[in-house]
Amino acid sequence: MAALPLWLALVAPLAAMETTVTIAPGVAMPRINLGTCCGSEVELSLPAWAAGGGVGIDTALDYGFSVPGGKQTDIAAFFAASSEYAREDFFITTKIPAGIGILTGLCLGGADKALRQVEASVLWP
Repeated sequence: MAALPLWLALVAPLAAMETTVTIAPGVAMPRINLGTCCGSEVELSLPAWAAGGGVGIDTALDYGFSVPGGKQTDIAAFFAASSEYAREDFFITTKIPAGIGILTGLCLGGADKALRQVEASVLWP
């Protein structure tokens, strides 16, 4: 029997993997997300990602542009301009830059800022 091509051997295990992981009761996070860091063009990649069925979007306060909102503004603009895709159908992850989380108030402030930038909401426990 012939060996599988390398690309197929690498991606075949993904087909058997669950597409989400439960991170809290009733909260399923996509295992694969569109990354918005390091030179990505969100205005080009996000429509293609959504059209292909992708629902996870990864971002962070320090990704992207050196202006308030950064690439998060592109994500929010995508949802504002779209009649086909609703924000609530996507799972957006964000991160808080190292050093901000030293004090609880600063950590929550950073999270609130990140959420505002993507016009998202979360229920704090």
